[in-house]
Amino acid sequence: PEGSPVAAAESVLSEGLTPLAGLHFFHHREILALYPVAQPLDARATEIAGIPYTGEMFAALATTVVRRASVLSMPPYKVIAVDLDNTLWRGICGEDGPSGVSLDPPRRRLHEFLLAQRSAGMLLAIASKNNFSDVAETFQAHPEFPLRPEHFASWRIDWNPKSVNLASLAAELNLGLDSFIFLDDNPKECAEVSSSCPGVLSLALPADLGQLPEFLEHVWAFDHPTVTDEDRRRAELIARSLEFSRAAQSAASLDDFIASLDLRVDVQPLAPERLPRAAQLTQRTNQFNTTTIRRTESELAALEQTPGVRIFTVEVSDRFGEYGLTGLAVVFTRLNELYVDSLLLSCRVLGRGVEHRILARLAELALDEGIYTVTVPFTPTPRNAPARTFLESIPFGRTHEENGGFVFRFPAVE
Repeated sequence: PEGSPVAAAESVLSEGLTPLAGLHFFHHREILALYPVAQPLDARATEIAGIPYTGEMFAALATTVVRRASVLSMPPYKVIAVDLDNTLWRGICGEDGPSGVSLDPPRRRLHEFLLAQRSAGMLLAIASKNNFSDVAETFQAHPEFPLRPEHFASWRIDWNPKSVNLASLAAELNLGLDSFIFLDDNPKECAEVSSSCPGVLSLALPADLGQLPEFLEHVWAFDHPTVTDEDRRRAELIARSLEFSRAAQSAASLDDFIASLDLRVDVQPLAPERLPRAAQLTQRTNQFNTTTIRRTESELAALEQTPGVRIFTVEVSDRFGEYGLTGLAVVFTRLNELYVDSLLLSCRVLGRGVEHRILARLAELALDEGIYTVTVPFTPTPRNAPARTFLESIPFGRTHEENGGFVFRFPAVE
């Protein structure tokens, strides 16, 4: 109970351990809420061998640890694409009419769950076989729906196959299909998506919607061990990125458009409070990532203490708004060259010249220290062609193959 010595000890442990980089603290109440155990303690085993828990409780503890380890080691999902009829609401808006659909308790829970996922940094999208006008009228007819059209980063509402529309959404959002989760009430639609887009995690809602809350609680892909300020603002930041893309496409001259951006790129040494976001960037960034080395908070913190290693964060803003911490560079000096161990940049700020500003800043750093070469290793992956294209576009560079990848060397003065 609250106020007891045990509760006080738990509070001291939580407050002392939770802020530590790389350490994950689980309260027993969290574990038992996810994995209820009728009898967690084993008094007899404790007396005989100092083993405090029953086998069922040890299973709950182990599952919790493996679940967290799995989420930390797997590439994160970034988008939840959701069907509408009999998924986001009960009924078919094209047949029952916009006023004829309803929101029952399980689907209301789905709305609330998706809003919570959006607050944790996931983007929401719609993939529905429907007439757009019917969908728009349905949202207008139901102001009580927690989810509103403005909560969705993008949508595909037409009669194309769901797999085609998911590919189109991925192209618009500049994300890989393997970062998508697809929710639909129809197992056949999920099967079509799984067959045509195997990278997408397709989830059919349970036939008994009373099981929906528990079903959602136990999909590990929805876990978010760390939620940063950038996560909370991701939907807003993506909206700005889409606005930028539309403006760039309609501009008469791309060069004039870039010149009018009022681009600001702030490259600074890594501050302790930015460590969670910096580690997250190494885990989430795929397209503009020269080496795709994934690092945890504790690994980054340890690396920063290594003699000669410096870590820089990049914050970006332009006339469309602020994009937050969107880039990272890990560098060290070796053999009279500035060696860029990792250079990565969020895809939402590509196409503005940010990457050129970062490399120029690193060249300035090298010259300040009497170093005349900036070296950037590149390890190819199926996703990071944009980073290679950038490196190959820079004049005056020399390239050679090494260990299955490439090494680019640039004269800092250029």
